[in-house]
Amino acid sequence: KDENIIEGETFEKNEVDVSGIDIFARVLPHQKLLIVEAWQKKGEVVAMTGDGVNDAPALMRADIGIALGSGTEVAKEASDLILLDNNFSTIIAAIEEGRTIIDNVRKVVTFLLATGFTEVILIGGALFMGLPMPILPAHILWINLVGEGFFNFAFAFEEKEKDALTRKPTRGVLFTNEMKTLIIIVGLVSDIFLLAIFAWLLRAGLPMDTIRTIMFAGLAADSFFFVFSIRSMRRPIWKIDFFSNPYLLFAVSASALLLLPAVLFPPLQQLIHTVPLALGQWGIVLALGVVDLFFIEAVKYYFIARKRTD
Repeated sequence: KDENIIEGETFEKNEVDVSGIDIFARVLPHQKLLIVEAWQKKGEVVAMTGDGVNDAPALMRADIGIALGSGTEVAKEASDLILLDNNFSTIIAAIEEGRTIIDNVRKVVTFLLATGFTEVILIGGALFMGLPMPILPAHILWINLVGEGFFNFAFAFEEKEKDALTRKPTRGVLFTNEMKTLIIIVGLVSDIFLLAIFAWLLRAGLPMDTIRTIMFAGLAADSFFFVFSIRSMRRPIWKIDFFSNPYLLFAVSASALLLLPAVLFPPLQQLIHTVPLALGQWGIVLALGVVDLFFIEAVKYYFIARKRTD
């Protein structure tokens, strides 16, 4: 429509709502700067492309300045990105890839902080209640280095989210509300359940080595469920393709297989102070992970449902 097209001179001389304009034609370099500032006043994240010396002010003022590979050195120095192939479609691909990278970084950070927070609160809560140490330092080292160490690398190969290009940018914010809530909820809920099980096992009179082995295996198994759930913050776990990240499947399988000898292999039992568990005790371990998964998905559902109503 003609009313959605405006020339740079007309825009400069008149107060025009940029949100109603699709095309700015015959725009001079200094008018590019005015367009950038007009969009930024409306709270938008603005990207500007240019190749000349006179484009430098607009490129610097924009949230993301993009210089063409064939442009001047001044334009390249003023930009955040240089489009080497001069192909604008590359910008879209780069944005999608960048958002995928930050999504995966957030998943790793959420996983590490949530599991670490769980361990801290578990030990601190037990000491505050006057109970014995529920897990030992060797257990924590095994969980963090052997059990969960593979997961951090596997997240780098997680596929992009379907809404990577349609959702609003987060302006460089690493910690989202979803992340903060998950870290707190996972830590608190897991620890309440773990401490309750710990106290119940103590009252049942089980040997302390057995109780600590159950706590150790429970924390390890809990991370298996958690890692699959946070593969997406925007979809429930049953809508995530289970086989889309073979590296994560390998990481979880390797971690699970290493957990068994840590509990059943005598030399490792002596090294990290574990004992064999009965079948019913393995059921307690499984229950810890299932309960935690339920609360993780409940938190995700809350944010997913709220975004649908926004």
